[in-house]
Amino acid sequence: AFAAALVCSQSGCGTCRDCQTVLTGTHIDVERFNPTGLSIKAEEVRELIARSAWSPSVGPWRIVIIEDADRLTETAANALLKTIEEPETHTLWFLCAPTLSDVSITIRSRCRHLQLRTPSKTSVEEFLLTNTSVDSKTAAFAARVSQGHIGRARFIATNQEAQSRRKDVLALAFSLKDIDSCFKAASRLLDTAQEQAESENSERDSKQLKQLQDAYQGTGRSLISGGSKAIKDLEKEQKSATTRSIRDNLDSALLDIATIYRDVLVTQSGSDEILNIDLKAEVADLPAQLLLSAVLSGLKRY
Repeated sequence: AFAAALVCSQSGCGTCRDCQTVLTGTHIDVERFNPTGLSIKAEEVRELIARSAWSPSVGPWRIVIIEDADRLTETAANALLKTIEEPETHTLWFLCAPTLSDVSITIRSRCRHLQLRTPSKTSVEEFLLTNTSVDSKTAAFAARVSQGHIGRARFIATNQEAQSRRKDVLALAFSLKDIDSCFKAASRLLDTAQEQAESENSERDSKQLKQLQDAYQGTGRSLISGGSKAIKDLEKEQKSATTRSIRDNLDSALLDIATIYRDVLVTQSGSDEILNIDLKAEVADLPAQLLLSAVLSGLKRY
């Protein structure tokens, strides 16, 4: 939305062609880089830098948006440093990260910091009702448990499998009674994350491999020069992307479990503003089993 406002002749009307193409990711002067691997490599940054020197085609600015800038490797951050210090006069760089402290100090010391406010539950709920076909009950549920993350709220609201998976993950939190149950829960979390990652990536990986084989005219020994190396490089990238998916899935699961500890803490403080309303009875039983210090310790781990 910020990028749309900068290229819009009306400072962000939201309805003109420039605004709409930015929001849909098709504006010719706005490039959004969303890493799929474990990290952002120096080669990827150098390619972005080269394109950032192009003059804008239709608007006043050329804008480069790097998602997950906290994933920049040290080499990649160093490659970006000079460009950040002395950018092209017509180019703006947006580096996005969960928190400021996650970004390399050499990078963040040369940037202007913009803190975005977390949208309220009501705002997220209204967004879901306006932009998806879900009912009000589902929208309210997704807005509540996503804790202000619009992308996650949309995913939960529109994906029945995600809702079911979340329910299974939360059940693990109530199964933790001893060391043995903790190990079993951890193993189950990892297995689920791996299965989910393979399900998400397998079709894409097969399609990419088929396209590359077609480009190099065959498979095995029939590949033209350079084909074998290209396929090995692709397989390496796909492996990295799968590992990234597994870690993201684990992170998502742990955030869900953290909401249980959050609800227990709220309950122990005498409030009834819990996130997991559908598990109110189970949450109410946990304070008798957990000391306040144990709850706080659990939240810090997540």
